[in-house]
Amino acid sequence: MVVNTKGVDLQNLSLEKSLSEYPISSYKKFLKKIEKEAKSTNQISQSYNIENKILERQKCDLDKIKPAHIENKQSKGNSATDARVKAVMNSLLGGYLYNVPVPIRVMKPSDTNGQLGVLAAGDHRFSAFERLALSQMICDGLLLDYENNKEDYVIYDMISTNSNDHPPAFAMTTKELSAKLYKIIVDEPDYVDMFDSTKTTYSKNKCFNFIQSYKHNISDSSKKTCLKQIQEKLSEGTIEGMFKTLSSDSEEQKIRGEIGINQDNIRTVEIGMIDRYLFDSIVEVANSDNKIYLMLKVNNSDFAISEETLNEKRANALYNTNLKSSAQLAYDNFRKVGMKKKNLENVIILGCYPQHSNEDIRMVVRVTKDPVFGIQSESVSLEDAMKMGSLVS
Repeated sequence: MVVNTKGVDLQNLSLEKSLSEYPISSYKKFLKKIEKEAKSTNQISQSYNIENKILERQKCDLDKIKPAHIENKQSKGNSATDARVKAVMNSLLGGYLYNVPVPIRVMKPSDTNGQLGVLAAGDHRFSAFERLALSQMICDGLLLDYENNKEDYVIYDMISTNSNDHPPAFAMTTKELSAKLYKIIVDEPDYVDMFDSTKTTYSKNKCFNFIQSYKHNISDSSKKTCLKQIQEKLSEGTIEGMFKTLSSDSEEQKIRGEIGINQDNIRTVEIGMIDRYLFDSIVEVANSDNKIYLMLKVNNSDFAISEETLNEKRANALYNTNLKSSAQLAYDNFRKVGMKKKNLENVIILGCYPQHSNEDIRMVVRVTKDPVFGIQSESVSLEDAMKMGSLVS
């Protein structure tokens, strides 16, 4: 028998005390908030009634319950990790908290043979109870046909994401929430349109409301971060017309493959770091016949950026000598301090990655600035770019 340090017998938890200190009315209030958020963001119909689906609170045998990750329904990007489970175990051994929400199990109509459902909230606590060799856990419950009813599945997801901020459980990280929401959004064309910043109907507030429906206590800064992370994932190819960030290694490797880049001496450089990388690269191959080629990418949070504005950013980074980090100013300064011409010529700025939907992902974008014609861009093959030489020297 496991007994904690405050004298509470964890093998014989009191259902009556649980009902007294965390009443069913509090559980209903939580569910009604979930329902309200789902309705306000048009994810379920206005006629949906969650109270009709409530099951009584009870002590549940652990061997009759499945944690969410067993059925691949874990809403968090991270299931019950060892560190988190140990933290919950220590909390339990320090005194069972009767006044906080209990784990939530979800039964579906097809559950038979004494099955008590799958958890929508409580994976960490389930694992902690298992490690402590406890046989029962107090759970609230719902009857949801989440396999066949889309609205029920929305409720399941919202319960899971919104119920992880109660001790001794763990709130979702912003990255975990972004990953979860991306999975939901990418499967629904209407949601994809909602998050598409190139649409004339695009509204940040609508996106923020959708995000907040899955995490009620999210901060404004976290909402902005979550929106950016979702749109970064969508920009990888799901939405035609969005700026591509190339922020992930996989996204960069994919576009390098499309262009045909397989040489280690063709390096990726963010436009704000050109001066530093030019110097480092020049030093690396100084006094040799080796060459280093630089491909530039743009970091930008505006996924609806125009091709014209994108090229202005590129041109400024390349040629604007009023900008301290520009390539042209860097070369001018290298010459002032007597750097050898041969060493300068060992590093070649090939061009820019195609990051706008109007640009061919198989080509290198060469941006030039002419006194008469202004900023011009052309897309050329990697082979042609290498023959044309450096954009700045």
